[in-house]
Amino acid sequence: MQALLVLGGAQDDLGQFEAAEESLRNAIPRAEQLHDAEYAGVGRQYLATVMEETGRWPDALRLRTEALGIFANMKRAYRIAHTLVARGRLSAQAGQFSEAATDLEQARATVEKMEGKQPQLHARLSLAASEIAYYRNQWRDALRFARQAGEWNAGIEDNAEAERLVALATIRTGSIDEGAAACQHAIQQAEEKSRPYQAARGKLLLAQALWDVERRDAAGALARSGLAFFEPRHNVEAVWRCRKLTGDGAQATLALDELKQLWSEDVVRSYLARPDLKNLVTA
Repeated sequence: MQALLVLGGAQDDLGQFEAAEESLRNAIPRAEQLHDAEYAGVGRQYLATVMEETGRWPDALRLRTEALGIFANMKRAYRIAHTLVARGRLSAQAGQFSEAATDLEQARATVEKMEGKQPQLHARLSLAASEIAYYRNQWRDALRFARQAGEWNAGIEDNAEAERLVALATIRTGSIDEGAAACQHAIQQAEEKSRPYQAARGKLLLAQALWDVERRDAAGALARSGLAFFEPRHNVEAVWRCRKLTGDGAQATLALDELKQLWSEDVVRSYLARPDLKNLVTA
């Protein structure tokens, strides 16, 4: 069972989402059969990440909520805090800012009661604050919080996310070439470390930032590169954005129609109302 969890996590890192989902769906019932509640919760967290990275956000939110209930019953403060942050970040990505704020406030209160400095949790709380500011077009706040996240030096993955957010916010605050070069560096590092999802996501986010500042040719090239990863893996949310950024309006409409079948009406509505997506929605 532990081996399946490790395998599923590794497969997810490599962008092998179908294999990762199969491994984790096998691991969770085994943990439950063994009455190992913690691994049952961890399995749901891992599977939620797969759901999130393939655009199945409502399923990811449901799994994180189930994991939170398990960890709450066990009174595992560390697990509770991590799950609240993860759920809050995804809620923010879906434009559900009130729900995100509630989760992040509860996570912060939990962290304050824990022993030790907890750099990873503090870094992820700062990353969440940066993402929320970014989604709201509050670029200077996004830059400030992303720098705070990096200052915690919480580990390779969190530092990489902070670097990417700093780069994107740098573009948005006017230093376009500097920010684009820094974001390209972050993408290259993700590729070198065999993190294809992070590389593709970086390309999509950079493409959108450049598109918004009228660097349309560069944006289109990056979006096409990201699309080569997202489309075969059926991440319809990312495909919709990539198609919009490449100027393929007809295919973008088809992707959005499919997204509306996958997500509930309220999630679609809040997502499309995100301020940072306004230009894409109305293009």
